[in-house]
Amino acid sequence: MKNTTLFLALFLFLPLFFFSQSPSAIPYQAIVRNTDCSVMANTALTLSFMIHDASALGTLVCEESQATSSNSQGLINVNVGSGNAPYRPQQQCRIHCVSRWLPFYQRNI
Repeated sequence: MKNTTLFLALFLFLPLFFFSQSPSAIPYQAIVRNTDCSVMANTALTLSFMIHDASALGTLVCEESQATSSNSQGLINVNVGSGNAPYRPQQQCRIHCVSRWLPFYQRNI
């Protein structure tokens, strides 16, 4: 009886310690290139991310921009969700469990 109670307690309460949370931002890494496919090394950039509902023409769910610069190999690292957001209603910006479309736009500073 004692072993059954211990097993039951472990079986019921152990999963409570294993809940995880999704990250608040999406890591994004890219190599930026010019129109002639040459690497844009050590270049200041402004990146714009717009999350649409289901397709590229879907309703705009979230929008943000981030200023960054590339390294000597043209590599950039940003976290989508932690930038300057002119449009991000929190109740609509839930991107998990649904189909979303994330186009990427780049501007040289």
